[in-house]
Amino acid sequence: VRHSPSVTLNNKKFENASLSMLVDAIRNGN
Repeated sequence: VRHSPSVTLNNKKFENASLSMLVDAIRNGN
């Protein structure tokens, strides 16, 4: 199954947002 470009782009944005949130959580925790 091939995803449409928009779906792939949304997934990339979601991954980047999740990564940023994770980094912020680690920084806040420390």
